[in-house]
Amino acid sequence: MVARVMLDNPATPVAIINPASEIHVGGIGSEAIHGGVLAALAALTALALGLLRLHHYCEGMTATAQLTVHYLKPFRTKAIIAAAHSQQVVGNRIFGTVELTNNKDEVCAIAYGALAKGISM
Repeated sequence: MVARVMLDNPATPVAIINPASEIHVGGIGSEAIHGGVLAALAALTALALGLLRLHHYCEGMTATAQLTVHYLKPFRTKAIIAAAHSQQVVGNRIFGTVELTNNKDEVCAIAYGALAKGISM
């Protein structure tokens, strides 16, 4: 999966797959983007949010602690855009939302998740 991450606005990092190709498609007989691709893009965008906007990179490693994706409609599109928004930081958890849209700016999936910050090995 080739994704471009845009950090023009650190408060809302954006990850884009454009163009989507055959390797992104999944499902039996479907032309829609595979849900695993969408979840991976949501996790990547949420990680960028935690590391950049909230400046938690100096506290150690950050990892996805929980991610729930709500698929609203099939992605039959040439571009997938994921934009992250922080909600709250509680203890060592960063909570956020990622909206996944198609090239028509329609929200096709929403992800809610938590990142664990300050992980040491």
